[in-house]
Amino acid sequence: MGNKSALITKVILEDLEGKLYSIEPNDNGLRFAKGEITYKEYKILQEKGNALWITIFIVGILVFFTLMSVLLKFVL
Repeated sequence: MGNKSALITKVILEDLEGKLYSIEPNDNGLRFAKGEITYKEYKILQEKGNALWITIFIVGILVFFTLMSVLLKFVL
């Protein structure tokens, strides 16, 4: 119970017309399930979140290599 890893990674929702939607059980998915946002808006929010994490990762790598090059200049 104290484990932070997600056991449920996808949820399938069905609307009144029988159309199925695959969502992640997160804040955006909950907003879609409540009807606060459309599926298109949900997908856009998910893509923005993924792009943010990719950007953070790339910037982190660049900062790491910059710090390593500065360190090497001072050591050598």
